[in-house]
Amino acid sequence: MARRPPKRRPRRPARRRFPRFPALEQRHLDVIGLALVALAAFLACVFYLGWAGGELGEALAGALVYLGGRVAYTAPVGVFAVGAVFVLRPMLPTTRPLKAGALCVIAALLLGVGLMIPFEATITRVLGVGFLFAFIVGGLFVIAEPGFLADEDE
Repeated sequence: MARRPPKRRPRRPARRRFPRFPALEQRHLDVIGLALVALAAFLACVFYLGWAGGELGEALAGALVYLGGRVAYTAPVGVFAVGAVFVLRPMLPTTRPLKAGALCVIAALLLGVGLMIPFEATITRVLGVGFLFAFIVGGLFVIAEPGFLADEDE
């Protein structure tokens, strides 16, 4: 008896993969970090020294103030910190605690500015101050203690 040839399975169309960006080398991160430091210097001149900054400076300052309110005046410091982390990445053991700590500090700043709005209920103010204190202490602890969020396997 002759054997039947095995049935061929219909071909599935290949899954479409999204193109990936190439991995950035340290020299690319250095250029990005230095550009962020230059942007921080520009924003510091616009925010702190009162320079006009041209149309771009006024638009950036207006957009930051619209998005973050009074917290926008800390934007030059934050942009400088991010640029410094990009440049100093090879010397840092891990950047994971810096990300978590920065998130907590930003949340604390936004919450603190939100507390400046007058409340009629004192319990809301007390809870807000408690959360603000917790975020600040937690953020500073995570930034100051690099091993806090590091993997134990590493």
